[in-house]
Amino acid sequence: MPNNKVISHEDWLKARRELLAAEKEFTRQRDALTRRRMALPWERVEKSYQFEGPSGALSLADLFAGRSQLIVYHFMLGPDWEEGCKSCSFWADNFNGIPIHLNHRDVTFTAVSRAPLAMIDAYKKRMGWSFPWVSSYGSDFNFDYQVSFTPQQIAEGKAYYNYKIAPNTPSERVGISVFYKNDVVRSSTLIRATRAAWICSTAPTTTSISLQRAAMRTASNSRWNGSADTISIEGISFPKAPQTGSRNTN
Repeated sequence: MPNNKVISHEDWLKARRELLAAEKEFTRQRDALTRRRMALPWERVEKSYQFEGPSGALSLADLFAGRSQLIVYHFMLGPDWEEGCKSCSFWADNFNGIPIHLNHRDVTFTAVSRAPLAMIDAYKKRMGWSFPWVSSYGSDFNFDYQVSFTPQQIAEGKAYYNYKIAPNTPSERVGISVFYKNDVVRSSTLIRATRAAWICSTAPTTTSISLQRAAMRTASNSRWNGSADTISIEGISFPKAPQTGSRNTN
């Protein structure tokens, strides 16, 4: 804890009001950035992906669980890891309560890791978690969404993470991918709405995701129709103390 200067109440109030003005300006800038993020074009998902959940094989479309929007948290747990990333585990300590709130807003949440399902389930049990978490083991999903890297990419310093080359990266990195499902006449179109990633460390930086409920794309034309209601997940920083060390719920 820094040993800050001690001043009078009047001087402190003046300094605090100056800081408040700067905070409000930052909020306006962040709101403008959020509007830019929401206006980004979307990317069609052309590839099929397979996952394994408690009930068996799942496609990416299955992960939506009947809703139009999907938030994927890329949890750092590789097939050769002994346990999950400690910073991802900090965030995950706050995941149990959020799926029901998202579900009521036509959003499904799931964590995805490249570790086999048995490893995921064992770690999930150890940590006492109940949120949805599936395995992408054997799939290209993590590699295509640039949160997992091959030994060759790592050795050659060519791993691409957070929209740039990231030398000296571990095999797994953290991120969030957001998808929108568009049901048209005879098919289902999956669209990647946005993706965010950040460096996972013992003091992870926060990010903000805004998921636009933009509307159905009609089969007859390329225009977007309907409402543009939004939901926001600011910071992904839920007020709960981090857990340290091992945990056993038995």
